[in-house]
Amino acid sequence: SVFVGFCVYGMHIGYSSCFAFRGSRSKDFGARADLGLCTLPGGSKGESSTLGTCMMPDEVTLVLCVYKRKHLFAQLESAWQQTVRPKQILVWQNEHHVDPKPAIEKARLKFPGMYIRLVQSEVNLMYHGRFLLPLSFTTEFSCIWDDDILPGRRWLETSRNSCRVTGGALIGGNGRFIRSLKKQGQRGKILEEEKGDYCKERVPLTKVDYVGHSWFFPTDHVRYMWDFPWLTWRTGEDMQFSFVLQRHNISSYVAAQPTTDECAHVRDMGKDKFASWHIARSTPIRAWLTAALLRIGFKTLRCKDCSTAAVVSTERFLWSKMIEFYKKEPGVIVSQLGHEEYFEQWSQTGAPMGQSAGRHFNDSAGRHFNDGPDVQHSQLVHGVGLWKLGLLLLLMVHAVVTVLLMMKRLIGSNPN
Repeated sequence: SVFVGFCVYGMHIGYSSCFAFRGSRSKDFGARADLGLCTLPGGSKGESSTLGTCMMPDEVTLVLCVYKRKHLFAQLESAWQQTVRPKQILVWQNEHHVDPKPAIEKARLKFPGMYIRLVQSEVNLMYHGRFLLPLSFTTEFSCIWDDDILPGRRWLETSRNSCRVTGGALIGGNGRFIRSLKKQGQRGKILEEEKGDYCKERVPLTKVDYVGHSWFFPTDHVRYMWDFPWLTWRTGEDMQFSFVLQRHNISSYVAAQPTTDECAHVRDMGKDKFASWHIARSTPIRAWLTAALLRIGFKTLRCKDCSTAAVVSTERFLWSKMIEFYKKEPGVIVSQLGHEEYFEQWSQTGAPMGQSAGRHFNDSAGRHFNDGPDVQHSQLVHGVGLWKLGLLLLLMVHAVVTVLLMMKRLIGSNPN
């Protein structure tokens, strides 16, 4: 069993959070229904969680994101106006291109009682890093918003109701159906159909292949995300999350959005130079990832030509397109290992990257399996990758804490 843990200490973000990762050989903790009740601080009753914490029933923790956009205060205001108000809000910042603190302080003054904490990562953990935070949450539900959406005031209420109606499904602000591999495959893209985006269509509650913009889910579900060997860190957190949940018989739905109040994307703030779809190098990686996930078992609802032969042939083509970009910009494809050797091994053998990483995992019953001689490398990808991430973040936080303690001692020894 691979186990990695690290803590973010209170003097950095205002409270102590510990995150834990278990490798794919870990035993399942069991269903929440089998764990019973527990006691929350203050004596009230909560529900035991498979993450090992006592969950506050019905409550929601919201994660907002900051990278280069300056929409944080508008999102905090939207969160405050929700009919189901978040118990707490954590702001995840990748690197330091903008200063989120003025927006946070303004929100604290304008919305007394709003509990906001900032979590800063000096390392750009891309779109996946924000999904680390729910590992420490004690609320029954978690929700993560993209930084370019402004939901209606009933969005969290709608999401929570939809999650309950569907038996704990992943609820999104929009959704995608993978429709065809042939029509656009030779141009480095895969044809998809979008549902529920930008409040343009008043969709009913709709089951889709994967969701985006906003992810609402029972907090327990996040453990499945970090029990899976990512095929790439560059992009595709939306597809990979829905895929790993699907393996545990958990579906993805777009919430019904009959009115503006219930819509996830009332105001479009994503048509700027920071939009990820502007990054041309991500296109072949994302397209390849779609084909790789299909080959290792991602079940689609409407794909017309996703036969095994079509998927394999499309993946090979898209792998070659991805290699072209990789040679131009080393390091674009960030795997669990993140090393040059990972790419070199598979480029020399001609095997698609997903052929290794995708074969080595537990099925929904917890049985561990692989179907080829590449299991050793896949174990290395899964184990070392998690150790690297945990160790990197632990060292980063340790350095910050050490510097702060040294400064405190210097100030104490020289009061004048």
